[in-house]
Amino acid sequence: MMKGTCSRMFAALVDLAEGRESAEAAAHVAQCASCAGVLRDLERGVRSLRAGFYDAPADVTAAAKSIFPLPVRVAVRLLGTTLAGAGARGETAVQAAYEFEGGRARILYQPEEEGWSVMARVEGEGWRAFPAELDEQGRVEFRVQALGEARLRLVREGVEVVIDPPSEEADASR
Repeated sequence: MMKGTCSRMFAALVDLAEGRESAEAAAHVAQCASCAGVLRDLERGVRSLRAGFYDAPADVTAAAKSIFPLPVRVAVRLLGTTLAGAGARGETAVQAAYEFEGGRARILYQPEEEGWSVMARVEGEGWRAFPAELDEQGRVEFRVQALGEARLRLVREGVEVVIDPPSEEADASR
């Protein structure tokens, strides 16, 4: 942690790392081993940011992808949906229950001031969720700008379950 003179010198150390001159910072670094170390770290970071990216040839990418088998997509069965009044604008939240090989999921799609909140509870062992991680109780929560972006993807041992959100066109409140 930088203190005193060193903490006031940080912006000047960033200038040095980015190639701008600062006589005061250069003099300080010559006398302060701690700030000299910070400067080295900053310079290493700047070099890394300036490094170019390499796009692998398509055949190399395809070969790498072939090492891992694609997951088998499992069908999802909608068990039922319910609508509930929610929010100051009189919008409705949609709750849906789904069943699939190896588990079940209950999902609440809640309209917010800007976008949608998606809260789900997944039953079944070993599932990983995307776009957000499941907690220890199998819950996941994330936000999206549009209901159509509220797709929940579950993956387990080579099996993939994709749960698409209800369409906004089907929501009479919109």
